[in-house]
Amino acid sequence: MKYRLALTLALVLTGCSATIPYHAPAERTVASLDNDSETILDPKLETPSSPTEDKKFQAVAKTISTFVQKDSQLRGSHGGQDNIQKDLPQLGQDGKALPDAMKEHYATRDVHRKTHGCYAAQLDVSSTIREDLNNQITKFIDERTQSSVKDPLPELVTDYDQLGVFKPGESYDAIVRYSNGNPGFKHDREPDARGMAIKILPQGTLDAPIPKMLVDQLDSSTLLDILTINFPTFFVNDPVKYLKLNETFLKGAQDYKGVVSSQADQAKALFLTGMTRVERKLAFLSNGSVIYSPLYQKYYSMVPSRLGRRGDARAVKYAFFPEPCKGEEKQFRSEEPTQWAPWTKRRDFALISKTKWAEAVGTPVLDDPRFPHDYLREHLKDHLIKGDACFALMFQLYRDQKSTNIEDSTDIWLSDAADREGWYELLKPGGNLGKAYDDKINGKNFSPYIKVATLKILKIDKDYPTENTKTCEDLSFNPWNGKIEFHKPLG
Repeated sequence: MKYRLALTLALVLTGCSATIPYHAPAERTVASLDNDSETILDPKLETPSSPTEDKKFQAVAKTISTFVQKDSQLRGSHGGQDNIQKDLPQLGQDGKALPDAMKEHYATRDVHRKTHGCYAAQLDVSSTIREDLNNQITKFIDERTQSSVKDPLPELVTDYDQLGVFKPGESYDAIVRYSNGNPGFKHDREPDARGMAIKILPQGTLDAPIPKMLVDQLDSSTLLDILTINFPTFFVNDPVKYLKLNETFLKGAQDYKGVVSSQADQAKALFLTGMTRVERKLAFLSNGSVIYSPLYQKYYSMVPSRLGRRGDARAVKYAFFPEPCKGEEKQFRSEEPTQWAPWTKRRDFALISKTKWAEAVGTPVLDDPRFPHDYLREHLKDHLIKGDACFALMFQLYRDQKSTNIEDSTDIWLSDAADREGWYELLKPGGNLGKAYDDKINGKNFSPYIKVATLKILKIDKDYPTENTKTCEDLSFNPWNGKIEFHKPLG
């Protein structure tokens, strides 16, 4: 299967699209995500898609586009200007500041619509990145000589240009957007996927606060966008299933849909579209977290990306792990019991009761006054007013198609034995997933996480506009932005 399906899955789950004014269908052109040219296929790591897959991909894209347009029309027909006013706090705008085209109809992201804010950041690449990557690649090559695996060998980094954006010692400006995964403005206490999107920019780009920058300036200056959620895999990798899933799920996600009919549509999407037991479990887990703060979550890319020029047999998955900023180790550790309480690490809240059971494990219930509707936004703001927040950017390297499958976005890349046991513990409650799945996981070799950069989210003033500003809403986060000749999404 070619990379087109996996890209669509990543776009839908991580919510790359920007808010745009709505135009009548006759006036609107929907840009394709890629040109499907064989010339940009990576022959060592990818296989071509079939004509059937291409048609299903186009159908998925049309389903998403139709949903976005219909929601925009609904906002205009259900209350018109009153409806816009109700959504203004989410957009962070007053009525006068909105463009005319948005005062009647406007289109938002299809998913990851609720934003906890966009923040200025700095990305510093490790000065030893090439040596660190080559040390691990050498181990993979040495281990391969003792096996019968015929997959392409991962290749050593022979010159700095092969690292693209990630050249040793480079520093960049960045914008970080935090979000909830659901298409609506749900209470932050509701189980959901949590997203972190990073836009990497040339150093010196952010010479003014983010809300005052021009969106087209920022998008055109993008060196690379990295999109992640707080779960390491996607939940379906079949275009036929994913088309059915979208057609049903997005019906239930439309604005002004009744609660009962919405839940019925979402149940149909999970149980009547041919998803396997493993796929359903992954869907519940990836959308089942309740967290205290987005700053104390681990975030993962859904698909791998190439590292190097076309034809290089080198690919990585991205991950961001929270870590103390320099000199802030004591403060970081003191916050862990609250920010990283045991219930913030669970991923099964979509499978359980939201009331009594939740209280028993210490999570906030919906009417807890300490956790209002938008508490994640407030917790972010409170933390960043006091100081910076840091993440380690980690690479997980491709080693072979069995252990680090590039073609299947539902497949887990394991980092070590503890990671394997943790994955089993996560998936097993509620029933055995079968011997075939157990054998698949047991047969994997490991690809350890390698720290390659530090992301520092910068301290803010108390009057910083942490609500979803117009600039934040309009920014495009897309894995095809920037220097994709070195970092093209794969699979």
